[in-house]
Amino acid sequence: MNKDIFVNNNCYTELVFTRVNKKLKTSWDILIIKYIVNDILTSNDSDYKLNGKNWYVSNKNANIELVINKNNYRLITANQIF
Repeated sequence: MNKDIFVNNNCYTELVFTRVNKKLKTSWDILIIKYIVNDILTSNDSDYKLNGKNWYVSNKNANIELVINKNNYRLITANQIF
């Protein structure tokens, strides 16, 4: 699995930023969310797992799990992990 595919192809919808803030209980702006997503995708500490039609990219240091569509690499949501 090549992380560069995720970094070079990840994309967003307008609604995902609201969803991420709601799920993570934050009020980050779009640039911060994109920075954090990119940081998680490029981190050596991130764990990539394919389950069905989604990739789950978790990073225990950030306490965040990203849910990414496997076909178009679009961010679906982010979840807190503990």
